[in-house]
Amino acid sequence: MASPADRRAVETLWHSDTETYGAPELRQTPAGTFDTLTPAQILCFAGAEEGLYVTMHGRLDTDEHAIVITLNVQSFEAVPLSRCATSGVALNPDDDWGPCHGKRCLAAFGDDYSAGARYGKAGMGPAPHHQQPYS
Repeated sequence: MASPADRRAVETLWHSDTETYGAPELRQTPAGTFDTLTPAQILCFAGAEEGLYVTMHGRLDTDEHAIVITLNVQSFEAVPLSRCATSGVALNPDDDWGPCHGKRCLAAFGDDYSAGARYGKAGMGPAPHHQQPYS
């Protein structure tokens, strides 16, 4: 049923667990979209939680303050809590679960974004002025 080329492709597939960082062929595709990245610099994850875990562990230090949107996947809250001060900002159910914007966003985060510049280092945005850190 299969063509000789298709048969050869199946017969030469890797038939066990892939490499920890992802299959080489899979890493080649995103690497090919960048001028300066190689497949060896690309990580592939089985799902969002693995990527969130690795990113937050690599980016957050103990002196940081992470802002997380709630409701969310468990690791999006638990990982920052294990690393640094963390505040939750709830989505608005009266606005089709949209994030804060306009006046509501300014009330949540304050209009002085430069005061939160050190938080931007973690890629998590400025610390809100109205939220209390989780305890």
